[in-house]
Parts: sequence; C-alpha cells; structure tokens
Amino acid sequence: MFLSNSAFAETPGFFPIQFVKDTLKNGLNVIYTIDKSAPVVATVVHYEIGSRYERPGKTGYTHFFEHLMFEATNNYKRAEIDKFVEEAGGTLNAHTATDETVYYLKLPSNYLEMALWIEASRMRGLHVDSVGVNTQKGVVSEELKMRVSNSPYGTMLEKIFKFMYEGTPYEWTTIGSLEEIQTATIDDFKGFYDGFYYPNNATLVISGDFEIAQARALVDKYFAPLPRKERPAVLPVDLLPIKEGKTEEIEDEKAQATGIFIGYRGINKSDPNSYALDLLSMILTAGQSSRIYQRLVDKDQISVQSGFFPYSMEKAGALIF
Repeated sequence: MFLSNSAFAETPGFFPIQFVKDTLKNGLNVIYTIDKSAPVVATVVHYEIGSRYERPGKTGYTHFFEHLMFEATNNYKRAEIDKFVEEAGGTLNAHTATDETVYYLKLPSNYLEMALWIEASRMRGLHVDSVGVNTQKGVVSEELKMRVSNSPYGTMLEKIFKFMYEGTPYEWTTIGSLEEIQTATIDDFKGFYDGFYYPNNATLVISGDFEIAQARALVDKYFAPLPRKERPAVLPVDLLPIKEGKTEEIEDEKAQATGIFIGYRGINKSDPNSYALDLLSMILTAGQSSRIYQRLVDKDQISVQSGFFPYSMEKAGALIF
C-alpha cells in the first residue's frame, strides 16, 4: 500500500516524504522511500532493543552488540563487512540508545543487494564466538575507560540516571558496566542475541535510488526466510515520584575545574512538547550566542563552558544542565 503524509502538504518549505510500507509474514516491517537525486541507496535496520531491555547485572550488552554485529557471520568472515562496503565506495555505522539499536549502510545504488545480504546475514547468522567476543570485549572496555573511568566528569551521567530512575531499567546508562561486560560469558551474549535479533523485532528502511519492485524482490529473497521469535519479557518502567532532591559532591582527580551538573526528569519522546524542548535546548545552549553561554560565560564570567542535554526516551525523559 502506498502511504504518504499529506497533513503538511501546504506548509511552506515542508516536503512530505512519500513511502511504501510492507510487513513480511515473519513480522519484519519494511519501509521504502525513493530519492533519485543521486545514484546512492541507504539501508537502515532499526532493532527494538536498547539498554532499557537489559537486566540488572547484565548491562551494556546492547552497546556491546553494536560492535559485535560487525564481526563474522555465516556468509562472510571477520573484517569482510568493512572490506565489502569500503571497496564499493560506501560507508557503514551504528548507534545504540536506551530504546533502540540502529545499523546503517550507504552505498552506490547498484550495491543494494549487497546491503540487504549483509543485514540479513547478521540478523540471524552472526557468529557469537570466542574470537569476536574477546576482540570486542577489548574494544568496548577501552571505550568505557576512555568515556567513563578516565574521563573528567565521566561518572556524572551514571549517577544522575541512577538517582532519577532507580528501580527501573533506565537507571543504568547505555554504555553499561565495565565489570559486567568483562565477566559476561559467550552463553550470556548468545542468549541476548537469540532473544532480540529477529525480523519481528526490527524495521528495515530502504531509501534512495532504486525501484520498488526490485527492492521488494531482494527483501523477499534475503529476509523472508528468516524465522520470527517472540522476544523475552522486558522490565516495566514504573516511575515513582521523586520526593526530594539529592546533592552529591564528587572528588575527581581528572577534572581540572569544578563542574556543576543538574538533572531533572523530563518528558518522553511521544509527548508533543518534546519539539518545544528541542527548540528550547537550542535557544539556551547552542553555541556562543545561546542564552546560558552569554550569561554565565560572557557576562558573569563564572563559567568557561555551558551545556543542556535533553534526553527524550520512550518511557521517560531527562534534562541535564
């Protein structure tokens, strides 16, 4: 069925994206959107698996798989995914958040089949073995040390989220725990992969220079044979009211200046006010012309830096100054 958003069709400067949406029998959602302005195609696979879906004592697995999914599969060897994409003149990347993990491939349009072959291969054919796991444990451990353990103010986000969302799966950060990643077993990671990386827990988006009939045939070829599986139950997000605020002073030998961080509970991303909040963050803190920067740094000269970080998640939100 052809779908388009026409509600904003007459809005000046707004160009509604036209798209086709299919759902395969195995539950995979597929969205096709054509843009022939350049001979390029992009694929995005969005998995409904983020750090919120993890369990206490087993955090950081989602972020770990952001790395592990670039390892070997049943169809290609270690490091070949990078080789295939780079030799074709393309790029690849991924990101992890509290509620999602997303993988991207961007290639010349004549490589669409290769992109879909790669994504189908790692959706259900990833090798979760000692070679890949041990390699990525080293990579992720170094990232954790760089971003948290050895970084000035590195534990700030962890402490704020722990206080604001204690007792819910939002209380730990996406990057997870160094200790829990280092002590995780191959069976732990296999169980996580087999729980969430299935077609009925994913949405595939194909955008760029291609023909719908061709793309549908390729999707059917590579993804339709993949089995579906019901995912494990996830922990509920039952937010209790914060009855009183909390202040904590931290000695940080890595910090050369005192940092003050203030966190508030915010709104979830489906709240219509989330757009206003994004605009507010731009007005308050985007660049040296922002309100907070001009007041604290330029006028009062009591700070050398300012920032505002809004987190809009599926079930909650956070505002951190």
